[in-house]
Amino acid sequence: MTYEDKWKDYKLRRLTFLVIFVSYVPGALFIDFQLQKLFSSEASFYIVVIIWMIAFAISGLRLTYWRCPRCGKFYFVKWVGVNQVARKCVHCGLPKWASKDGNGFCIIG
Repeated sequence: MTYEDKWKDYKLRRLTFLVIFVSYVPGALFIDFQLQKLFSSEASFYIVVIIWMIAFAISGLRLTYWRCPRCGKFYFVKWVGVNQVARKCVHCGLPKWASKDGNGFCIIG
């Protein structure tokens, strides 16, 4: 698998996390409204919220524990903590969006 493929996987994980985060309130309210009309139950809201929270947690963990294309270790996680906004791998120093090893790198659009 090339660096580009791994960065595409990272972008997909990040997009999934952001969509779940941004769509939480409108999505939960819309689905709850539809389920209340269908089943006439207040419990549907709690079920929707719990499912959304689980999806949010899973997508967040998948994003946080993404592996570096170069060294294969977790890109953002070191034993002392997490740096989710790191611009380079906390282990090997690979810059974000690098397409090859060495000093040169190009931005992947």
